[in-house]
Amino acid sequence: MVYARLLFLFVTFSIAAIFSAFCSLFISFPHPVFVKTKKWIYFVFYRILGGRIKKDGVINTEKTVLFIANHVSYIDILVFGQLISDASFISKEEVSRWPLVSTLAKIHGSIFVSRTRSSVKRQLNIIQQALKEKRRLILFPEGTSSDGTHVQPLKSSFLNFSGIGPVTIQPVTISYTHLHGIPIGRAGRWLYAWFGDENLLSHMKHIISASPFLATVNFHPSFEVTDVCRKSLTKHCEKVLNSGLESTINEKSFVEIPPTPTNLAHAKNI
Repeated sequence: MVYARLLFLFVTFSIAAIFSAFCSLFISFPHPVFVKTKKWIYFVFYRILGGRIKKDGVINTEKTVLFIANHVSYIDILVFGQLISDASFISKEEVSRWPLVSTLAKIHGSIFVSRTRSSVKRQLNIIQQALKEKRRLILFPEGTSSDGTHVQPLKSSFLNFSGIGPVTIQPVTISYTHLHGIPIGRAGRWLYAWFGDENLLSHMKHIISASPFLATVNFHPSFEVTDVCRKSLTKHCEKVLNSGLESTINEKSFVEIPPTPTNLAHAKNI
């Protein structure tokens, strides 16, 4: 069953990439066709992995918004791709070289940036230009993935908005909180973290085998900044994300399903 779901995922992904490539000959992102296609693609992929979503807070619907989120793994992209399908991801440069994935990412408006010191200024200009063009963007300023139990120090390099006018920012926290309806402890969250050391296919296999799981996403109040100190902005966003993540993983009001032999067996391994 696991391999059948992986095969279905690959076939669906390939068809989606071909369809999106064909559409790109006539239209470009964020055309409604691309937005709806993107949302459908990420929904299908996420459900194949066995995921569900719980959303808290209100998503800012303004034309230009920079969503700043913590980052656990590639699964985050499937979640945000459904919830904010009209926004473009700011991705690491390596993704632009991944087969099929890069094609789909480019068509769906992703911006690829290098995090090396020598290229920061050039990459920042690309992001600033996108904001000037009134685009909605999703940024993972930690610069890497984490284990999902804490937020790593944010990089301030890409949070310099001097000279481009007011920018609306909305912090977002994501955490994988339930497995088979049972709240996940610290050790269990490692299952959803992906640091690149493990083969992607192998990691997806583990996710599918342990499913279903729940991702809890908290959209915090948005705010507007104009020529603010990037380090002060970084500290503020870091504080909001840490607070949001802590309140999510320590929440006492999770809805739990009644214990059964099946989910209790899974819970023993969390």
